[in-house]
Amino acid sequence: MSTEKLESLLASIRDTKVVEVGSNLSPPMALHCRIAPPVKWSVAEFEDRLHVTLPRELIDLWSHAAELRLLDDVNYGQWGCVLWSPVEVVAKQARVVGLRSEDFRDGDLILGEFRGDSDLVILRCDPSHRDFGAVVIALPI
Repeated sequence: MSTEKLESLLASIRDTKVVEVGSNLSPPMALHCRIAPPVKWSVAEFEDRLHVTLPRELIDLWSHAAELRLLDDVNYGQWGCVLWSPVEVVAKQARVVGLRSEDFRDGDLILGEFRGDSDLVILRCDPSHRDFGAVVIALPI
């Protein structure tokens, strides 16, 4: 993805207004998107520590935004997708893999989560596999 296309996509996410759903809820569920500014991190240190090779698209994304919260439920915390910052990925990777090791293979990077569920966003980071760079969702069962 080109830098221009990435910046355009991030601008669209930033421009997303609060969406209210569930009119029978009091208050209705308010969903919003938020992009955290980039943080300082080292690609080489990250890859060495987690034994992965990052796809160029993720490196580019993290150079523009540390964390993305997509359709995040601000009232109840039960909805939305959170893509973690590189710092948070490093902090959570070993713990999450340890809890669900049978769900992952070498080179899998836990990139985020779906709030209110146990679904995880996984990025395939082993360039020796055909699905290098693919995003998959790890269901809780």
